[in-house]
Amino acid sequence: MKRIEFLGRGALAAIVALGSLLALPASTSAQTVSVNGTNTSCTAGTTQLTVSTTGDITISCTVSGVAVFSCSATATPSSIQSGTTQTSTIQAANCTNGTAATYSWTIPGGITSSTTGATTAQNFVVTAPAGLTSNSNYGFPVTVTASGGATWSGSASLLVTAASTGGSSGGSGGSSGCASSDGTFVKNGQFNPVFTTGQVKQTYSYLIPSTFMAANNVVQLISVQNTGVQNAGLPIELAISPCPGDFTSQVPPNCLNFANAEAGQLWVATSSATGAKYGTSCVVSPPSSTAPYYLNVRTAKPDGTNSCMLNGQVISGLQCSFIVQLHWAPS
Repeated sequence: MKRIEFLGRGALAAIVALGSLLALPASTSAQTVSVNGTNTSCTAGTTQLTVSTTGDITISCTVSGVAVFSCSATATPSSIQSGTTQTSTIQAANCTNGTAATYSWTIPGGITSSTTGATTAQNFVVTAPAGLTSNSNYGFPVTVTASGGATWSGSASLLVTAASTGGSSGGSGGSSGCASSDGTFVKNGQFNPVFTTGQVKQTYSYLIPSTFMAANNVVQLISVQNTGVQNAGLPIELAISPCPGDFTSQVPPNCLNFANAEAGQLWVATSSATGAKYGTSCVVSPPSSTAPYYLNVRTAKPDGTNSCMLNGQVISGLQCSFIVQLHWAPS
């Protein structure tokens, strides 16, 4: 049976009949080809009509060396936390093969922009919605039109993580928009955060006294002995931040780590020399007593999902727990 692409049997018969009057080449090119009265064409490049020796007909569009206008759409940072003052900048940039002239954005519901005229701006700033109990991805579709009339459409993606759901509501509060801490470390002290299974990534925050982080000091934070739902290999996330509950915009460079709860470590130094001595690249300026740092910890995987589950399932009443310890090592 012969294979026919695009052309019906009637059209094929007509072409065969014309063969006695006109020798059809094995391959010919045209910008537009009519198939049973319907045109098919390339917007750029070449429409290729090919007839094989067995009578099969193929019509294809080949575009070679055509410069296409394109851009990129991004969210920086790509993740912020609900219930905080964290922000993200949404932007369309890096356009090639043309100069961007206008922008048309769609801002999803629940997201607030602090930029006037955000829907037509090249970039704008958004804040996270409050009260999210699970992680949510927000898309920001955009169409960019070049000065020559060409258009590009894409979308920026922003992950908004759930609000902090740590233990007590008391303790030392952080800066405006941050959660409350769940306790204060003492030298060689420890805490035992307890997490329940569920879709929400729960957070605990512990104050690191500023006296432990004087100039040229280093603090070692470790996790050990996890129990509960997952007796081995429980993934956790550790972060140092001036904001309790924060794992995104306020975390200093290299001060976030995904680890196994039975052997997690995060070292923070207050000078580059001390950092080099102890092999850590998490280096911060010595904090003041009114602006200290916190250890934030939660049961989370690098993909943003909650790790406190049993074989990937939420089991009512089951818990995950482990110990976090602080070891102070003045230089």
